[in-house]
Amino acid sequence: MPFKYVIVPPLPGEHDLEGRNLTRPFRQFLHNRVRSGLDLNALNLKKGYDPTLMAGMREAVERLSRAIGNGERVLIHGDYDADGLTALALMYYALRWAGADVIPFVPDRFNDGYGLSERGVRYAKDAGASLILTVDCGVSSHREVDVARKMGVDAIITDHHQLPEDLPDAVVVHPQVGDYPDHGLTGVGVALKLALALYDRLNLKREALYHLLDLVAVGTVADVGSMLGENRLLVKHGLRVLNSNWEGNVRAAANPGLKAIAESARAGVPIGAWQIGWLIAPRINAAGRMGRVNLAMELLISKNPRRISSLVRELENLNRQRQNKQSRLLRIIRDRVDPSEPIVFVVSEEVDEGVAGILASKLMEEFGRPAVVVSLSEGMARGSIRGIEPFNVYEALLNAGDLFSEDENFGGHTLAGGFSIRKEKLDVLRRKFVSYAHRVSVDGEFTRTVIVDAELSPEDIGPDFWMDMRHFQPYGHGFNPPVFVLRLKGKPVLTSNGYATYLEHYERRHRFRLRLINPHTDLSGDIVVTSLRIKDGVIHGDVLGSL
Repeated sequence: MPFKYVIVPPLPGEHDLEGRNLTRPFRQFLHNRVRSGLDLNALNLKKGYDPTLMAGMREAVERLSRAIGNGERVLIHGDYDADGLTALALMYYALRWAGADVIPFVPDRFNDGYGLSERGVRYAKDAGASLILTVDCGVSSHREVDVARKMGVDAIITDHHQLPEDLPDAVVVHPQVGDYPDHGLTGVGVALKLALALYDRLNLKREALYHLLDLVAVGTVADVGSMLGENRLLVKHGLRVLNSNWEGNVRAAANPGLKAIAESARAGVPIGAWQIGWLIAPRINAAGRMGRVNLAMELLISKNPRRISSLVRELENLNRQRQNKQSRLLRIIRDRVDPSEPIVFVVSEEVDEGVAGILASKLMEEFGRPAVVVSLSEGMARGSIRGIEPFNVYEALLNAGDLFSEDENFGGHTLAGGFSIRKEKLDVLRRKFVSYAHRVSVDGEFTRTVIVDAELSPEDIGPDFWMDMRHFQPYGHGFNPPVFVLRLKGKPVLTSNGYATYLEHYERRHRFRLRLINPHTDLSGDIVVTSLRIKDGVIHGDVLGSL
């Protein structure tokens, strides 16, 4: 991805804007963020918003309260990604603790597709459930809601995805419907808000739900939720729970499944947003990508240590299979990229929709353009899209909306989305994406502007530096980690493990092992790095490029 670097002039003075002494790099970092429009209130939110500001929240709480009081069975219908799975686990615990009769269900990515599934509706009916509660899905599932109603099954939809023109005929809880101040909640965040409102209604202690904040942290980071506002508050406290019951610290109990995944992934401590995004979430997602989503679901709701140990070994094996499959397919489809077009658009019968999204992300990163990877099956084309600003994925899909008939669909966010369409329409769809890309880009080129926060040399890196780095966590979408120009002496060594290329260097008792975002990066000048962290005495991070 091409980068345009903006180097901010050094900040005079000795103190940061909050009146606390910081190291020189972090004084500059905070100054840059405020100067570029950061609202410190969004960075330091102390209290969450009232859940009932979401339209439908009161109705959802009343229906759930009635179900609990009457002993009705409730089916929780999740989604197959980390956000949907953590949301399901959170509601599973919250409802069971409140005395509800609950059963969990997660759709199969390959057979059921995205959203409230008809199979899930029929499963609810067959299992004797009179109420379906969706988490992280369902806001566009009009037909499935109608099927449920005809079967005598009520539906509560909780979701955060792009709103359709018309909502399903059900109780809908969504942060963009009503007067809720923060539209950035992910699926697990919305689920938590529903649980909080329900506990208030039932006069149960909210504090019990705070032990589930580790699930909220994982789901929010995995779904690339904004790290400002309420998400930031939830993730910050969720990380405390996730890190709280390691050896020597028993103040709270993290989810045993999450803890087992972190240990298997060798995430180390403390666990932060980076470890979630790169180590924990990919393993959870691997289950859905490889057609074994129930494995991840069971891992997140199980309390049996022996069963958890067995499940996490299976999950680790699935993740290795996913990595091998991804590497093999990436080598195949990389050669099919047309360098003359402003987008990457690759169609392959060898790709399945389980890995299409992650392949699109890899191609976007490598070629610096929006990427579309399409799998083919039985005359249908299923695509995953990853975008780069100003290419808005959902707008691009809306731009092609007239191509989609009733049995075809699309959906997504600003930077990611997907679609299902008949194979013969693919070429027209590609042309519409290309047209949109030309309209929003500069001569078909996409360049990411990166603000370089400060210069950094090995002598700047010490205990105070890492303390400041931790002080501003969590980093992520909307509040990116600091970007530094790192001045190293001598020529670094490049190494590869088959999956990534690394810059290795040793200077002033510091050992660096930095991943190259683009393995073809020119390293002739000072390098631009981000996501710096330290593990076992080795400094890790990502190399964006060089100056």
